[in-house]
Amino acid sequence: MQPDPQSKLGSASQLRLLRCILTSISILFILFFCYAAWHRLHFPFELDRMESGVLTSVWRIVHGRPLYTAPSLEFVPFLYTPIYFYLSAFVAKFTGVGYIALRLVSTLATLGNFGLIYVFVWLETRRHLPAIAAAGLFASIYSLLFAWYDIGRVDSLSVFFFLFGLLATRFFHPAVAAVLWVVAFQTKQEFLPLPPLLFLYEWRRPVRVVTGIVSYIAFAGASILWLNHATNGWYSFYVFGTSSQLKWLWRGAVLYIPVDLFGVLGICFLLIAIAIALGLFNLSGRRGNFYLFASTLVFALIGFVRSHDGANINAIIPAYALTTVLFGLALERLLRWAEALPDAWRTRTASLLLVAAIVQLSVNLYNPHRWKPTDTVRGYREVFLKQLREAPGDVWVVNHSWDSIVAGKPEHAELDALDAILSRPVSEKTRSTVQELQNAYSTGRFSAIILDRPAESYEPRAGFTSPLFTVHYGLRIEAAGGEQTDVDQPHVIYAPCNADQLPGDPWKTGSSFVSRAECH
Repeated sequence: MQPDPQSKLGSASQLRLLRCILTSISILFILFFCYAAWHRLHFPFELDRMESGVLTSVWRIVHGRPLYTAPSLEFVPFLYTPIYFYLSAFVAKFTGVGYIALRLVSTLATLGNFGLIYVFVWLETRRHLPAIAAAGLFASIYSLLFAWYDIGRVDSLSVFFFLFGLLATRFFHPAVAAVLWVVAFQTKQEFLPLPPLLFLYEWRRPVRVVTGIVSYIAFAGASILWLNHATNGWYSFYVFGTSSQLKWLWRGAVLYIPVDLFGVLGICFLLIAIAIALGLFNLSGRRGNFYLFASTLVFALIGFVRSHDGANINAIIPAYALTTVLFGLALERLLRWAEALPDAWRTRTASLLLVAAIVQLSVNLYNPHRWKPTDTVRGYREVFLKQLREAPGDVWVVNHSWDSIVAGKPEHAELDALDAILSRPVSEKTRSTVQELQNAYSTGRFSAIILDRPAESYEPRAGFTSPLFTVHYGLRIEAAGGEQTDVDQPHVIYAPCNADQLPGDPWKTGSSFVSRAECH
């Protein structure tokens, strides 16, 4: 019996419709990101609690002050490598020093990540559909990652150089790849051990292996030596010494694969597994070796990072980026395999694959308006900033150092960076900082210390549960907007017991006394 021409026409039309839906939803997620990022770009306060400290670091660079320096209550750098900070400082010369410079770098890097994922898949498949689907899948994870792609932190830029390094390792000369991997490492140090092992995928071409490894070690070593020389050794103190103190977190280790990976990209991993089971990936060939090595190393590395105290959901972004590339490759292989099936199965199988891809993206659907900062939060922050400007004396805004600078107050260390110093065993390099903090409490150096949550909820290492703090800063006042517990903003003001005797004390306006328990 001859195939029905109308049936063939209907099948082709069905596949075209599914391809159109997959392409459209992929592009839609990219547009969702652009919408959200644009409406968050100019917000004058933090979108993430660490943005303030990052911006303070950039402000120091713009004003010619060192990024890596001895820790003090004035400033402690974060434990990251420096490229994001210096690139943001360069952008700030054109945009002005503000959150826009940080977010612009992250937003452009994210758009670059979409482009690199597309190019990666297209170079391997020469098909646009799996390439745009891979980029769209990465864009769709934005909301699941709590809108991390465009905030002023190092992650999006580091993922850009990570993807560029992978792409160069696969398609470029190994020396070029080595340079890009050094840039990735100097954007976020977690990538440091990856390249020497990844270059081994070309074990059948030893000259390329040796060239890549030697080049990387030479370039990375030279960059570390130079930065140590330029900072009198403080670069390694923070980048390697501080991060080595992070504790193992069993919860992160156990939940990494079932929750972080399969729970977010379950259908994606299923399609990859089916493609491998059908033998559609030649894992013994040069290309197969690359993806086998890259997947094993990246998933193991990110799992190791995720399993440490302080690692947040952002630690998994590189693993997601690689997985979306693998998804694009698997989808192309499976669709090509379906095209070779008998007529009775061809359309059904291809349709099922396209529906699976559409479902994987669709389950991540979100309202981009959700991530726009609200006028309510902005209003609370503006009221607080006004109070901060009017406050007498020296004020330590523990989690919002940039607010202090904008309000004309002295620069002070961000707690997320200072914590890494206080958690270390006391040494010659940290003793002065610990003593400075104790002296500040006992002498009443600060007219107010402002926290994002009650002092007793901070870990002991932060120093807000010590007798020196509780005795000398026993007056507790609720900050403007303090009832908004679901956002990162100042909530509780701690002041010396005689603060209510200060004339014109701004904290009285619009604030309420919560406690005077420790005052005598």
